[in-house]
Amino acid sequence: QEALKIQEKTGDMLGEALVKAGYTTETEIAKTLCAQFAKPFVNPSRYEISKEILNLLPPKLMVEQSFIPIDKFGNLLVIAMAGLLDAQTISQVQKITSCEVEIYITTSSDVKQALRGSFPDLFDPITLQPKFETTQAHQKTAAVGAVNVPVAKAREEMSSTTRELVGIAEDESDWEALFEEAEQNVM
Repeated sequence: QEALKIQEKTGDMLGEALVKAGYTTETEIAKTLCAQFAKPFVNPSRYEISKEILNLLPPKLMVEQSFIPIDKFGNLLVIAMAGLLDAQTISQVQKITSCEVEIYITTSSDVKQALRGSFPDLFDPITLQPKFETTQAHQKTAAVGAVNVPVAKAREEMSSTTRELVGIAEDESDWEALFEEAEQNVM
């Protein structure tokens, strides 16, 4: 309840609110997402991201949705984010870049640090907050850990392509098999 109140006031993702309330750490959230969705972890601030990669997408979109592209291999764009993007944003990224998207997990503070380092003019130097107002769409993102949208509902709203991208099986009734499959994908 405390984290939900923080989330309501700040517009943060639920995971960020849980961290602010002291119930978990960013690292624990990242570990959980990596295990749950069989996605690798990356620290984008340790990458030297080329201007070419950064120029593929509007900086405001990256800041609002809290992700950053880190590399491109042919038509595969690798992005780092602290949660999972909603289907609409993934579709928008694919349309803008003409690339398929591969998601790597990072912590919220790591992606924010990488964004501030890449786009310092978009952030207030004192508060470190974006200089622009975030849109209501950011506050209604249907992603795991997002504001006001339960995980089950977010999963229901995903297209089959997005479900495949984030590694969610169509039949989730066998949790043990899902975890084994996720573990194999990570290895």
